Amino acid sequence: MRIKQRFIQFVTCLGLVLIASPAMAKEKKNPLEGTPAVRHRLELRKGRFEVGPSIAFTLNRAVRDSVLFGLKLEYHMFDTLSIGAEVAGGVSYNTGLANELKDSYEEAGNLTKDPSEGQGLSWEKLEKRMSDIVMAGDIRLTWTPIYGRIAIFSKLFMLYDFYIFGGFGMAVTKNRGDPAEFGNAAVDDANEGFRPGLTLPGLGLRVYINNFVALGFEVKNIMFEDNETGSDQTRGLEDDEIAQFNACSNKGSTGCVPYLINADDRTFSMHWLLGVNATFFFPMQPKISR
Repeated sequence: MRIKQRFIQFVTCLGLVLIASPAMAKEKKNPLEGTPAVRHRLELRKGRFEVGPSIAFTLNRAVRDSVLFGLKLEYHMFDTLSIGAEVAGGVSYNTGLANELKDSYEEAGNLTKDPSEGQGLSWEKLEKRMSDIVMAGDIRLTWTPIYGRIAIFSKLFMLYDFYIFGGFGMAVTKNRGDPAEFGNAAVDDANEGFRPGLTLPGLGLRVYINNFVALGFEVKNIMFEDNETGSDQTRGLEDDEIAQFNACSNKGSTGCVPYLINADDRTFSMHWLLGVNATFFFPMQPKISR
């Protein structure tokens, strides 16, 4: 009888515990619930303007590389999303390949003579066909998915972020000489001028010297139509070339050349640039998260 009573008491107590446990669990609240992952974090980007000088170098041009000096402006709407623009202008110079071609032409004396003497086109006139990038820029949307802190020799600590961007791209190209000087091929102004296109992709790394100044490194691809060498890509197969050749032949002229360098000879191609910039943030002091 006594054992039965104790058993009943045990079962009753166990039932009360099981009933009370969920209620107690509901009342217990995590003190970190609803709080940010990182407290008192410097919001280095959100609500701030970023502006500063930049320099960029073309990477994959065949005959004429460029160094471009410009300005970068960006507004960070959120800590991870911003909109901005960069525009730059500069100077161009021969690539290693162009210098090798020039040396080859100088060694082959018959090719350096003027076409009027019955020989090939001179290097001087070939060089004037080439186009330079005299200006380049983009309007971009930037996403910053990665940011953190880096330690150098466990002594110097700096904040950094990694960003990806893309958008509208453009360039202004210019022939090196007057179209009338290009020799035995008709050339029009379609080989130079404003070239709209795309900037995609763009990758960047920003290292913060302090809360106000940052040093950035970028690699971007601006895609636009170009005919860098000023050569006839269609090789007499384009309608205007055929019409020009037929008109010349119908006049009874000899030596008619069905070559025309115009807009049809441009190709939509990639132009990679490596850039460095030093930017300043405004307001100068960033906000601190709660």
